[in-house]
Amino acid sequence: MKIQFEKVNYRYSPNTEEIFQSLSWRSTSPETIGLLGVNGSGKSTFLRLLGGLIKPSSGKILLGGTSISGISSVKSKLCFVPENARLFLMGPSLRRELKRLNKSDAEISTLIQKSDFDKLVDKKIYLLSEGQRRLIAIWLAFQLDRQIILLDEPTIGMDINGKIIFSKLLEKAVSSGKTVIIASNDSRILPLFDRISVIQEKGIKLDGSPKEVLYKLEKTTNLIPNQVVRLISSMNDSGFDIPHYTNISELNAYLTRIERRKT
Repeated sequence: MKIQFEKVNYRYSPNTEEIFQSLSWRSTSPETIGLLGVNGSGKSTFLRLLGGLIKPSSGKILLGGTSISGISSVKSKLCFVPENARLFLMGPSLRRELKRLNKSDAEISTLIQKSDFDKLVDKKIYLLSEGQRRLIAIWLAFQLDRQIILLDEPTIGMDINGKIIFSKLLEKAVSSGKTVIIASNDSRILPLFDRISVIQEKGIKLDGSPKEVLYKLEKTTNLIPNQVVRLISSMNDSGFDIPHYTNISELNAYLTRIERRKT
């Protein structure tokens, strides 16, 4: 589903500074998009605007060519999981959450068998860790029949196993025609993105493939990229052409040769 922001301005109240100023942005095909930006740049506000939770001061936000007028106009098309998973989950257990999605007992059993939550399905949600609650909320969002999924800081408190589950959900979502927009600066999940959009200076500062954006991050934004990206970027700027390597030892051997050559 096509998503469009057309010259969107937004401020919390008439007396506050604008968060966005003439922001224009679009997504035209199923993809996983990473929304990056320093704290306070407007990542969560971007998601809330798209989710119909707040309205722009001016400009338009369109889904499939139709301007959204509030949460009622988008609730059948998208799902928004906020940073605080408790605002998404109603409880008291995962099984009850699935019941609320009008799933039959047979469907619930099949879903749980295919998931990693067989030991958590009947456990009280308030007894789960914050990371478990967040992962369950995200998993539930992907069970809904929605074309667009919005996730705000989904990996806080997520362990390695959770990241594996999360990456599988993203892979399946895009292959089934969904667009997933993730507000996060977590470098661990950068490889999962098809596209990165960086919010800065009340608009979109950088937008493109991860490779294109990551090499420009440090020079053009207030974000600090992954240290490996910084290393490769600095080496390339110094005139060194770094080839692709399959393991760390080969890269170390190459860097050692470079150091010897310099001395």
